Amino acid sequence: MEEGLSAKAPDLDEVLEGMMKNNEALKKHIEESSRKHSESSNSSFELEETTLEDRTKDVNEEEKTKDIDSKLKVFARESSRFKLIPDPEMRGGDEESFQRNIKEAFERVLPDRMVESLSTKKCGLCNEQFEELKWAHRHYTGYNHKGAIKSFIRGTFQIHPPYFKMVWEAILSKDPEGGVTDIQIFVYVMQKFNVGEDIKKIEQFIQYGIERLLANDYISKEENIFKVVDASRALDIKAGAARVPANKG
Repeated sequence: MEEGLSAKAPDLDEVLEGMMKNNEALKKHIEESSRKHSESSNSSFELEETTLEDRTKDVNEEEKTKDIDSKLKVFARESSRFKLIPDPEMRGGDEESFQRNIKEAFERVLPDRMVESLSTKKCGLCNEQFEELKWAHRHYTGYNHKGAIKSFIRGTFQIHPPYFKMVWEAILSKDPEGGVTDIQIFVYVMQKFNVGEDIKKIEQFIQYGIERLLANDYISKEENIFKVVDASRALDIKAGAARVPANKG
């Protein structure tokens, strides 16, 4: 018994050091557990937030598609009326009536702000100006204006004229000075129109425009020099008459 009582008591410093080590280990464990829990919570929240954004985006895209399809159906129903716009020259050049007919023809397929930009002097959608009422009539009843409306509804409308028109303008600008090369056409289009910066794409579409004009005998080609065949056919170009099969662009 005495031997038991006389056993060496534990050193106080050792006990305190052991307690401190245990506390440090416990503190480290608590911090790591807290961090992992926080990361897990943040990850779950971010995943939930991303999923919600994706769902919202899908819903918005679906609604947008439905809206476009609905407008295209209206366009398909109304487009046959475009050619029925009365020719103002057949009515003694009544500009006021012609203006009214223009708005009535397109008010169901274009927003009000765009309809207001359509006049006997200028088409605000296609950015075309008209010196005479007959030019305006040819434009509003023509293929290009109809195509522009369809592109506008789809959201793919370009802010520059069709390439064959830009090519025609480039060649006509040098008539009758001797014609232009394809490089000069390219430079003219790049400087005057906002066609972007994709050079290969621009060159390709310029070539398509050249082919359309050549196929319809609007221009001629001699040793890589392009010339206007008949400048008086500019009215046909404004009305969008230069058409060839779809694979020609």
